Amino acid sequence: MRIGVVVDNEFYNDIRVTNECKILSNNGHKVEVLCLDFGSNKIPSVKIHKNISVHSLKINRKVKNILFAL
Repeated sequence: MRIGVVVDNEFYNDIRVTNECKILSNNGHKVEVLCLDFGSNKIPSVKIHKNISVHSLKINRKVKNILFAL
């Protein structure tokens, strides 16, 4: 099964989401993660595991905080 995960922060800073994606991947699911990038990741799309792909949207932290307030 293909599972999509949307994270409102950077993927690598949230250990709970990382662990959940690893558990789903180990059970045979294909996981696609859409997350924000505040400038630490140079590649917009990366495959970190055989069944986990991370797609990041580059955004300024100020813009994220303004959108969060709305």
